[in-house]
Parts: sequence; structure tokens; C-alpha cells
Amino acid sequence: IRIFSRTNYQLTQSEFQQLQINDPWVDALLNRTRSLLSGYQESLLPESLDMVIVCIVSLIATEIEETVLQKNFSQYGALMFDSDIQKLVSFFESHTTTNRTTIREKFKRLQEIKLLLTMETPTEVLEYWSGGGMTSTTNTTTGGGRQHIHWSLSAVEVKMFLKRRNDFNLSVIERLRLN
Repeated sequence: IRIFSRTNYQLTQSEFQQLQINDPWVDALLNRTRSLLSGYQESLLPESLDMVIVCIVSLIATEIEETVLQKNFSQYGALMFDSDIQKLVSFFESHTTTNRTTIREKFKRLQEIKLLLTMETPTEVLEYWSGGGMTSTTNTTTGGGRQHIHWSLSAVEVKMFLKRRNDFNLSVIERLRLN
């Protein structure tokens, strides 16, 4: 995780494209985790290994969330962060047999943070925010519509994470009404 704290997310388009090919911190973390898990796979029952994975995910998600508050993101950096989190979720879901839902829950706050960071403008959050939760437009076979999603980020946290985008106007974020 220490390498994440040194990762720059104030990226240009060309830097983003390079990192899409070679993502040093995610690749390093996944390689270390693979190595760690391989030592346990032979000696633990699948359920016990899943518990180890959930503990690892919990630690990683908490560390990343805390570190995000110390970083600034460009639009391309936010897209890279989105890609990084997706890689982590996919990796851990593929390595567990019984706890995929638990893995997604552990990454829930980071999923919300990456959504906020990848918004086009800070006011875009108003399209989703509804009474202390967010809604998401879903396209289902029944004709689509809005589905209410109870998010774990508070209004204060939403603003804190929106402020991590270096191209967002801070006064616009402060004026957002997320009650």
C-alpha cells in the first residue's frame, strides 16, 4: 500500500495512457497478494482462505480511502483511480469462493469515491443525491428508471472527496446542497 501513497493521480492524457499499459502500484500489490495467498492456499480450507482475503481487503480499502484524502486528482487521474479500484475488486472477487458480496461491501466506499472523482462537474452529484442517499439511473429490461441506492458516504464526505479533484471549483462544491 505504501506505493499507492507515492502514486501521482494528477495525470495528463499521455500519462494516463501509459499507466493503462503498466500500472506499477496495482500490479505490485496484486503480485504481492498472489504470493501471500499462495502460501495459504495449500494449508487452509476455502472458507478460511476467504476469511483471510476479507481481512486483507478490509485493510487495503481502509488504507486507500485514508490516502485518497491526501491526494489530488486530475480528470485522467480519476479515471486511473477508477481503473485501479476495478482491478482490485476483480482480483479479490476472483480469489474468493464464498465471499464475493462481502468483498464488494468492503470496497463499497471506494466505489462511491471513484464515482465522485470521475464526475464531469461537481454539480453532477446533484443528479444522484436524494435525501441523504444517492440514486442511480439504471437501464433494465423493464424500461429503466431510477433505483435508490443507500450509500455510505455522508454529505460532508462527498464534498471532501469532490475537493480532491484539482479541476473542480471549491466554491461550487461548498455551495452544493446535499441535505
